[in-house]
Amino acid sequence: METKDVVIVGSGYSGVCIAIKLKEAGINNFIILEKEDELGGTWYINTYPGAACDVQSHLYSFSFEPYDWSRTFPQQKELDDYIKYCISKYKLEPHAKVNTTVTSAVFNEQEGLWLVTTNNNEQYKTKFLVTGAGALNDPAYPEIKGMETFEGAQFHSSIWNHKFNFKDKNIAVIGSGASAIQFIPELEPQVKNLFVFQRTPNWIMPKADRPFKDWERKLFLNYPIFRKIYREGLYWGKELRVVAFVQSPFLLKIISRGVEKDVRKLVKDPELQKAMIPNYTMGCKRILLANNYYPAIIKENVKVITDGIERISKNSIFTKTGKEVSVDAIIYATGFKATKILSTIHIVGNEGKVLNDVWKENVESYLGTTVAGFPNLFIMVGPNTGVGHTSMIHIIESQAKYVMDGIKYILKNNIKSIDVKKEEQKEFNEYVQSKMKGTVWQSGGCVSWYQDDKGRNPTLWPGFTVKFRRLTRKFDASKYKLVTK
Repeated sequence: METKDVVIVGSGYSGVCIAIKLKEAGINNFIILEKEDELGGTWYINTYPGAACDVQSHLYSFSFEPYDWSRTFPQQKELDDYIKYCISKYKLEPHAKVNTTVTSAVFNEQEGLWLVTTNNNEQYKTKFLVTGAGALNDPAYPEIKGMETFEGAQFHSSIWNHKFNFKDKNIAVIGSGASAIQFIPELEPQVKNLFVFQRTPNWIMPKADRPFKDWERKLFLNYPIFRKIYREGLYWGKELRVVAFVQSPFLLKIISRGVEKDVRKLVKDPELQKAMIPNYTMGCKRILLANNYYPAIIKENVKVITDGIERISKNSIFTKTGKEVSVDAIIYATGFKATKILSTIHIVGNEGKVLNDVWKENVESYLGTTVAGFPNLFIMVGPNTGVGHTSMIHIIESQAKYVMDGIKYILKNNIKSIDVKKEEQKEFNEYVQSKMKGTVWQSGGCVSWYQDDKGRNPTLWPGFTVKFRRLTRKFDASKYKLVTK
């Protein structure tokens, strides 16, 4: 059994950010545990055709680690290259272990240490447990009768089957969200028929994506001030959008009229038009960006089906209207269990409390980072830290600063453990949910992956990210119960 100062779960942006900040603080006795066979997180795992980010490259990178991006919006390979560049530059490989899934973490109150167990039956004792697993890593599958009887290939879009030959095949895509609108245009030219089973349409806006010109890249490389100005412009341009999402959703209704007009121009078929235009306020579900989705779905070999699925047989999908669709493969583009944060790890805190049980009723925390009853546990990209209008990197860096301040405070003052006070957590969550009430995410007339089974939103931050940064600017020990040695 090894003893570490810090155990980090996950090697995506948040795990890497914390690891870098630990090294900068001179804390080198840490380990990153990664369940995949390579480091990198989301952008290593998601390799479906057309995979790309809907946040601009220069904003989807650490403020302290700029990069020579090739495009305005990054594609999967370049994002994977970037995070691996950071891992290499800061020499994080010796601190990491791949093919290692954390199965449980149990806090010992007497020792003030976490006992972390992996799928390899390895154990680590650590003073601090930092989870960087994120909210979009556990694939969500629909519950459809007969799924297990299907004899063709079937896989989730986040676990793409690159060995499958799509040429001249009949393919079903269940789901029409963020990943589907990226890979459908890539598959359309290869397949015989593409059947897109859509539950609800999405608001899709044009994506201002293009390669950077050589002179632009040289300017960013040789004159960092221009890169900084460009990044700041992107940030504030997106940050101001929160006014529409949170304070004035009617603005989104005005914008959506223009988008609807564009859809009617591109999609001529009246039935398909009807299927493509949402009946909820723009922003209630995630707004998607794409230039090639509508041109793909109007092709003769693409059929959008909105009837709803009744069951799946060994080679067909049956709709609720009795239609049979014969297919060779099924791709589930059904997203992730975004509201089931850390549900795959058995985390036990004080008095034997299990995090999954504590969160069964309401998933909540303090500043999206600490949870009452679970000392010395820091959650990166925790409850209500997601953003619907800007880059998650801003939130990640804010949290990393807060977590590092907490770790330094504990070490400096020789404290055994810290545990956020229940009343502080309660007050913070009452504030969050009160702010959520008037937002488009709660009043926009849709059901989205942002919400849990009760319609509560434990996913998004309901406001400006500058406010979140201000709240996490400094670790306030008065909000915590401190246990000294």
